[in-house]
Amino acid sequence: MEDFHSRLCEALEPLQVRLHTGVLTNGTVLHARLLEFLKRSKATMAISLDGYGAETHDIFRVFTKSRKGSWDRILANIQVLKASRIPISINATISEQSCGSLPALVKWI
Repeated sequence: MEDFHSRLCEALEPLQVRLHTGVLTNGTVLHARLLEFLKRSKATMAISLDGYGAETHDIFRVFTKSRKGSWDRILANIQVLKASRIPISINATISEQSCGSLPALVKWI
């Protein structure tokens, strides 16, 4: 991602085109290298959720090996992003199982 971003910026520079970078993620992986890239490139981060709260989100989003839900990890990563002043947006998948959590999700956002 970093190499592609650098090459794309270089290619767009002579055209005087400014690049806005947004990363769409499930929010479970956030390491120092990614955080530095987000800061350096002034990127935004969109996190995809399946409803609000572990009771709803974790129905759909579990780690393959442990079978544990991902909600708590995502919340921790959102706190790191906020503390790092990385702009965050939330994308929500609403289903029959998760629609009841929509009011709480809207309030939380």
